[in-house]
Amino acid sequence: MTHTEALSFLSLHQPMPGDSEISPETADRFIETLRFLEENPHPAAVPFLIGSVSEHTGLGMYEHIGFVLRKLPPYEVAPHLIQALKHGEATTRARAAWWAADCPCPALAKPIRDLLAVEQDPQVRYAAESALQVCLPNAP
Repeated sequence: MTHTEALSFLSLHQPMPGDSEISPETADRFIETLRFLEENPHPAAVPFLIGSVSEHTGLGMYEHIGFVLRKLPPYEVAPHLIQALKHGEATTRARAAWWAADCPCPALAKPIRDLLAVEQDPQVRYAAESALQVCLPNAP
């Protein structure tokens, strides 16, 4: 696999099909892509990785995305997490907040606090509060 192939695959799966709809071949290819990017991280993959999540996608893929995001410098991940914290789907906002907990970047503090000021979904709120407590406790 190459970066071009990984980015192409991800760009075609925004978001990934849900667990009940994904074919075994697509799931295997996604796992292969995540493994490749974990070993060969590339900042261009970040928005595609974040965009691959949906309410109906699971299979441990969120955790693997987190593994890839942790391989990159926080300054390359944070701008995309900030965008995802504003996403229309609560699942994406929650995942972005969880990933933010692993991305110690002060630039995330204000967007997370802004999210908490308006967020109604309890899972998103919990993830955002955790990110602030665990990763950004002293951020402005």
